[in-house]
Amino acid sequence: MGSIRLPGKVMKDIGGETMLARVVWRVRRAKLLDEVVVATTNKSADAPIVCECSKLGVPVFRGDEQDVLDRYYRAAQANRAEAVVRITSDCPLIDPEIIDDVVQAFLKAKPDYASNTLNHTYPRGLDTEVMTMASLERAWHESNKSYHRVHVTPYIYQNPDMFRLLSIKAEGDYSSHRWTVDTHEDLNFVRSVYGRFDNQDTFSWHDVLKVLDREPALMELNRHIRQKGSGGGVKVKETLVFRVDASSEMGIGHVMRCLALAQAWKEMGGDVDFVTTCCHGQLLRRLRKERFSLHPLTRSYPDAQDWHVTQHLLSNSPTAWLVLDGYHFDSTYQRMVKEAGYSLMVIDDMAVLSHYHADIVLNQNPHARKESYGNRNPLPISCWAPNMSCYDGNFLSGRGGSVKFRRRLTEFWFHWVVEILIMLRSG
Repeated sequence: MGSIRLPGKVMKDIGGETMLARVVWRVRRAKLLDEVVVATTNKSADAPIVCECSKLGVPVFRGDEQDVLDRYYRAAQANRAEAVVRITSDCPLIDPEIIDDVVQAFLKAKPDYASNTLNHTYPRGLDTEVMTMASLERAWHESNKSYHRVHVTPYIYQNPDMFRLLSIKAEGDYSSHRWTVDTHEDLNFVRSVYGRFDNQDTFSWHDVLKVLDREPALMELNRHIRQKGSGGGVKVKETLVFRVDASSEMGIGHVMRCLALAQAWKEMGGDVDFVTTCCHGQLLRRLRKERFSLHPLTRSYPDAQDWHVTQHLLSNSPTAWLVLDGYHFDSTYQRMVKEAGYSLMVIDDMAVLSHYHADIVLNQNPHARKESYGNRNPLPISCWAPNMSCYDGNFLSGRGGSVKFRRRLTEFWFHWVVEILIMLRSG
């Protein structure tokens, strides 16, 4: 129920039935499955899911919201599973034939893990993973990164030297199709597909392809939507480190815009560190809730000492990039970062420095102009986000009084943040 881009999506209506019901019914049609179990969270907000499962007659296991790997492992353990098939509940076009194909390949080859997502050839939304209980248990015991725990299987498929992997591919390449549901556009697409079959769910994925061949305009409903999460798109393993502060004098805007970048990086599989002097209770609670690694500085330091403390804290992190957001991080500070061998991005919407040592300078303001920076140390890569800012009227209306973190922050930034992170990984 806690989806950021489409809250409550598994209970959304698709042709008179919930998305969850559509998924359960289609999965139940697979011939090689012994039991179907819904693993949801123990939050009260997910009580409607439990009620829906009761109506559908499907068992429910409730566990931790963030540690999804723990939830899967304990659900499998409670049901004495020898192998586990993972299907996500936002795939209402999941095909029982494909599930059986992947399971059959798994049973025949006897790998530790089999999936049709290792090399994407099927439409996104038909994702099927199968793993041995022993592999799931090993991942549960050994993985200690947050994205391993959130996305369940990365520890397995990112360690082919430790696990035997089997990739199942379609006869053609259909990976450009998007049939999963993360947004309203995705939901409209799926509703349109079901409508073409009188809202019955006995159709196959081949039937859907035939509909799209006849009506290619349907694919335009969600073609522009980017896939989130560690399962596809850009995948990262390294840590992104933010050195950012907040105070009554400077406000909290620097931390909040870094939070949007941090969430996008985490969704793509990376870890996040925050090094900060921020002492705002609600801000700190939010950072901890996101399970970001937090290194609080007890006081402000002069530039050289600040950097030495920060560098000491980061000495054990496999850091990809350091992000500086704050007007007090001047050219001298940037030079020290670069001399230490870090890749550096600076978020700077004021263009006040006489010299930049950063690899990337990012200005998030809607009216940002590259010309504002003149010819001061031309950078190998410059990123600009004109007409894309989180500070619109809807957001500003919630700034008064206590701090309110709004999901809209990530929604506003999500698309251009992904573009920046793609550039970071390829630059």
